[in-house]
Amino acid sequence: PLSLECALNGVVFGEYKSNSKREPINIYKFSENEGLTSVALLHGIRHVHGVYKDPYEEKLWFTTGDSDEESYIGFTTDGFKSTSKVLSGSQQTRAIKMLFTEHYIYFGSDTPTEANYIYRLNRSTLECKSLCCVGGPVFHGCKVGSWLFLSTSVEPMVDRNSYVEIW
Repeated sequence: PLSLECALNGVVFGEYKSNSKREPINIYKFSENEGLTSVALLHGIRHVHGVYKDPYEEKLWFTTGDSDEESYIGFTTDGFKSTSKVLSGSQQTRAIKMLFTEHYIYFGSDTPTEANYIYRLNRSTLECKSLCCVGGPVFHGCKVGSWLFLSTSVEPMVDRNSYVEIW
């Protein structure tokens, strides 16, 4: 997995593998009582980039990739019995990490083929706004107090920089 999240009374993560045949992809939960179990099977994607617990709402958000039609941001409110897509269909919806505030969700795009941006998703309206262009794909981030940090990686295909950035 690219990320691990404490949720659903265990540790939750998405399956991340090459998956050239585009087989169905699992979201797993590991718990002391149950061991490793699949809580969801997603179709039509290459892999899951991350699963994230929303500290403000009873939602688990997740990100997928990699081609345009495989890349989306979605959520579940019922432990993956059902899911909802919020943003999808382009390299700009190919995200890994999500950061949460009371009114917004922040993420960066993870594309090696075009410019990458940091975005802000309004929780109420689901309107997504581009905040700034960054020098590479956004892989990681964290929240420290009220500060949000996102960092880029270096990908040789379209990056403007040969170094990482912290935003």
